[in-house]
Amino acid sequence: MGKGIEGIIMKAYHPDNYMLTVTKVDFITDKYVRIEFAADDLLANHPAHPTQWVRLWIDDGNAKQRQRGYTLLDQNPDEDSFSIEFALHYGPASQ
Repeated sequence: MGKGIEGIIMKAYHPDNYMLTVTKVDFITDKYVRIEFAADDLLANHPAHPTQWVRLWIDDGNAKQRQRGYTLLDQNPDEDSFSIEFALHYGPASQ
């Protein structure tokens, strides 16, 4: 699975990489979901602030990965967790 030109561009920024683990999924509606993640020490290395965001790499279903930025919600450094809300529409994250 390749990251293509997006991967080359992101690599130029020298980002930190974290492996997030889904710990909870709450469907707010049939078109909106909130997913909670274990943060893999992300909040220990980058203190929480109100506009904090991450870029997630998501398989697009065609053997490529796409990246998108998402704002962190309910950041909890003590439990090393946060949530992200996703609108479920056509796109790789919804799939």
